[in-house]
Amino acid sequence: MWAGVVLALAAAWPAVAATDIAAPTSASSFMSAELGLLLHGVLWVVLGVLGLGLFILAYLLLRWGMRKGLAGRRMRPETLTALSWIVLPLVLLVFLVVPAIELIYHNDEPPYVTVSVTAHEWYWDYDYVSEAGLGFASHVVEKTGGVDHPLMLPVGKKVRFLVSSGDVLHGFFVPQLGVQIYAVPGALLNGWTIIEKPGIYEGHSSSICGTNHPQMPIEIKAVPLKDYQAWVAQTLANSGAKAP
Repeated sequence: MWAGVVLALAAAWPAVAATDIAAPTSASSFMSAELGLLLHGVLWVVLGVLGLGLFILAYLLLRWGMRKGLAGRRMRPETLTALSWIVLPLVLLVFLVVPAIELIYHNDEPPYVTVSVTAHEWYWDYDYVSEAGLGFASHVVEKTGGVDHPLMLPVGKKVRFLVSSGDVLHGFFVPQLGVQIYAVPGALLNGWTIIEKPGIYEGHSSSICGTNHPQMPIEIKAVPLKDYQAWVAQTLANSGAKAP
């Protein structure tokens, strides 16, 4: 049995070793970085607990099960051993709970920008709920593979997405920002992120939605807050609407 366990661990290790266990260097948002740390931290905890458990079990089998003259002796729990089984789980629990609580805390914060995202075959509709009268459609530009109207968002502010679909199942997926929200007809799903660096972040529909599924790129342009506010004012002025 133990040979099978060892072989299974040996077979799984190359995949684990190939995974970027540290915080992802491509993470450009609070959400992406925190999720990376939490998930990779859990992976290390699971591997550590599994390794420690196998080591202790092997030690006990060798110490009390295979030595002559000790087969009939009973183990007496030591105070240190008993305390370790209490303290160690508490330390692991704190290690996992702290980042989770931080995510919950930020989840309750009100967003600076709320964007309603509606998926269609095969383009995206963006409506800024927090900026009355501001909205547009984003289509693919076949020559460049980009989009004609990227989604403009501010850096350093919480952005909330309200995602739905006008026809079939789609997926609003921007990996660098830690955003993965399904667009379901008749349902309104939400998610949020905080972009930390200015730049252009690309994504795509993560659900196969028809023959032109590849023609649904997502392009988010993150700019400093002052530039975002100036863009909002200029866009509303050009459309004849007024900023709230």
